[in-house]
Amino acid sequence: MKLLKSIMILLLIIIAGVIGFSLTIDGTFDSSATLDMNVAPKTVQTYVSNLTTWDKWGVWVQSDPSTKLDFSDPADGEGSWYTWDGDSIGKGKLTVLELTKNSMGTQLEFDGMDGGNGYWSFTESSEGTEVTWGVKGEMGMMGKLYMLFSQGSTDIDGSMDRMAGKDFVQGLDNLKVILEEAEAAKAPSFVFEEMTMGAMDIYYVHHELPMSSINSELYDSSYDAIGAYLAEDTANMNGMPMAIYANWNEEDSSSVMDIAMPFASNKAGNDQVLKGSSYAGLVIKATHYGPYEEMMPIYMAAEAYMTANGLVQNGPVTEIYVTDPGSEPDSTKWVTDVYWAVAKSAE
Repeated sequence: MKLLKSIMILLLIIIAGVIGFSLTIDGTFDSSATLDMNVAPKTVQTYVSNLTTWDKWGVWVQSDPSTKLDFSDPADGEGSWYTWDGDSIGKGKLTVLELTKNSMGTQLEFDGMDGGNGYWSFTESSEGTEVTWGVKGEMGMMGKLYMLFSQGSTDIDGSMDRMAGKDFVQGLDNLKVILEEAEAAKAPSFVFEEMTMGAMDIYYVHHELPMSSINSELYDSSYDAIGAYLAEDTANMNGMPMAIYANWNEEDSSSVMDIAMPFASNKAGNDQVLKGSSYAGLVIKATHYGPYEEMMPIYMAAEAYMTANGLVQNGPVTEIYVTDPGSEPDSTKWVTDVYWAVAKSAE
């Protein structure tokens, strides 16, 4: 009996010591992964915020075929949720707490375990979108004990990063494949024509500004200024409004552009509205159908066409807006002709 009593006392001392030691461990954690995807931020966010898609790319659900899922109705937007119940992954619930233009916040709950706050960011990048997915929170005593014995480390944050980080990486890889394949399947095919572009007499407002400052208000104010200056010559407008991009620097996000309208007029221009001629020479031309903010594919296709045909860009890009948005509110019907000034490559 004395031996048994001594063993029990020793076990209690060990347990008390382990619990006491666990209380000294910092249980906060923050684990995440980041990946560039060749799709627009809105496309990624719309897909991720629809919780019915998570079983298609999420690692945890895919790892347990027995998992049963249940979704809120609707299953997207703030307040939406889904629950899971699997043999190996257990039970839990994910709820969308916040959904903004470029981010999403979620709450993770696990039956019998500590939860956490999931976070997403969707940042526009040169590739398309830089996507970050992570989770952060603080472990209770049971969570610390589990990490201590299962991972053999008092570095709780580091242990969490090793356990969850690889799943975030794999999940983002899966998501990238799904979204990029979907984009490729629906990507428009553009027909490029090599031609000689003639010069037009234009009146324009010159801008040197950050890319982030280019918006519909900038175009509207520039066209209004041109229209006001040439008020009596309105009938002499001999083409559609345009924008001429002389420089577009992705590295420092700067741009040099002219917002212009072709007019036949004897007016010389003033400090704001200048008179000149549009580019003349060899160009490749293609036509974009749809909203202006969805024109990235035509520019990517132009780069591919030039590379395949031994051409290099050696002058401005001219966008001519064939459709007047004021007359056609449906942006899917807008037509934009785009011209790239090119020359034969020296190679």
